[in-house]
Amino acid sequence: MLPLDQEPFYAGEYGVGLRHNAGKDLTAATRIILTVTPPKGDAYVVEDATVGAVDVKTKRHGLFKAGEYVVYITKVNEFELEGRYYLKWEFEFGAGKKLKPQLQLLDVES
Repeated sequence: MLPLDQEPFYAGEYGVGLRHNAGKDLTAATRIILTVTPPKGDAYVVEDATVGAVDVKTKRHGLFKAGEYVVYITKVNEFELEGRYYLKWEFEFGAGKKLKPQLQLLDVES
């Protein structure tokens, strides 16, 4: 499991781009499924992450190449609780082709 590059992340923040490097070529047609498991309560699924269009250099994980990472923009009331969130990224390419699910941690502070 990889920690996110955007730490620290604070409870109640929204409009923040959470990036994940899939490490494989993705296209706009790739179905991106993000399952978020909060510290308390039920997991939920979002499917509006997008493929990164430009190279991004991160502090923790180095270079994320265009077309190989995804960005999910957090929404209001989504990360309200302090604690550890588990993020499961899944990528489907059609015709039964997909990557093995990739897990990521997000520690939310108060």
